[in-house]
Amino acid sequence: MILAQLSDKNWMPEALLRLGVRRLSRKQLQDRQMRARRHSGDSLQTQISTWSQGPLALNNARDESTHAAVPTAFYQRMLGPNMLDVSAYWRHPGASLAEAEQSMFELLAQRARLGDGQHILDLGCGWGAFSLWAAQKYPDARITAVTDTAQRARHVADRKRELGLESLHVIHAELHQFDPAQDFDRVISVGMLQNVRNHALLFERIASWLKEDGRFFAHLCCHQSLSYTFDALDEDSWMSRYIFHSGMMPSFDLFSNYDTHLKIEDRLWLSGEHYQCSAEAWLKNLHRHRKELKQLLGGGPLGQLRLRRWRLFLLAIAEQFGADQGREWGLGQYLFKKTADTT
Repeated sequence: MILAQLSDKNWMPEALLRLGVRRLSRKQLQDRQMRARRHSGDSLQTQISTWSQGPLALNNARDESTHAAVPTAFYQRMLGPNMLDVSAYWRHPGASLAEAEQSMFELLAQRARLGDGQHILDLGCGWGAFSLWAAQKYPDARITAVTDTAQRARHVADRKRELGLESLHVIHAELHQFDPAQDFDRVISVGMLQNVRNHALLFERIASWLKEDGRFFAHLCCHQSLSYTFDALDEDSWMSRYIFHSGMMPSFDLFSNYDTHLKIEDRLWLSGEHYQCSAEAWLKNLHRHRKELKQLLGGGPLGQLRLRRWRLFLLAIAEQFGADQGREWGLGQYLFKKTADTT
């Protein structure tokens, strides 16, 4: 928390903030590794049992000053041109953010085995980046984009009208309340599973939404071996207090423990350096538009404070996911099929 306080007061230059983030990240990783060794495999199974008996997701997974209640215009200036708010895919170091976004869209579609004519559900669509791209790529597909915030639903609906995408249907609904009346060829989740705690319940529901030969595809951040939560009461974790009050960091292997309704058919680990490059690009946009973004965040001292927290957030992503050349934290992509018992 000392690092966050110094950042809030602007008492540290960016280079020293990066150094502090790297040291704090290493310390927290070592602490988590020690706890995991002490409890061995029992700890994870206990956690899974606890999560599976609780709600689908906890409240306040995103902090009001950092993610929610921030004007759409802020994200339009900080993110890339498609407003993809998860990692882009950097095929080569000289790529632009727009090119990297396009490369990620293509990779997601390939890994999810999307095709024209399919009925596709984008669960937790964010700003609609992938749904909007897919609706143009597959004009004969029927795409349903679901988001739990009215602000994002309005944005996606506006972009749908601007682009004339009649096959795209936008729904504003809480995840635990969403209950579609039709089956899907594909259900995709891009960056949403980190905000879920009861994956057993979610996978059961998704399996019931899939056609017999349907597939569920998920893309998310993960650690190569550890699963841990971000809890708001953790006084030592800036990320827990200010960013993801109730989120989690799954391990790459976590979802192999949930095979009652869905079973992993294929999976891929992507280097964390892709997320590092994305965060660095967003940080450049943050610096480039800092005066305007400060006003969008409330102006005056409050706007400045929020802008500094965004800077620290992006620095933390860049330094953490760039650790060990992207081998410690990275991106997981999973293709699930229904188990025999649910077909």
